[in-house]
Amino acid sequence: VTGILYLLNRKKYSGEIIFKIMLLPLSFTLSMIMVLWGRFDEVYNAAYYFSFIILLTILIYALMRLIYRILREQHHKRNNDNKI
Repeated sequence: VTGILYLLNRKKYSGEIIFKIMLLPLSFTLSMIMVLWGRFDEVYNAAYYFSFIILLTILIYALMRLIYRILREQHHKRNNDNKI
């Protein structure tokens, strides 16, 4: 839903907020897949899995925000160079 909202509303301020909101469930889903892939052991420790999923979610979210910021700065730099 947030992906559709982002595509429909690309105003500068609201588009960035929607994009940041969209990254959180995406990073949570990716971290769940990475942690739980093939983890069907006899011993199940929910606290261990949950804490690792949350930590990995924070790291993936920060990495995606950093990549987004770098790409946005390159895009603005390229557009400003073309105007000169």
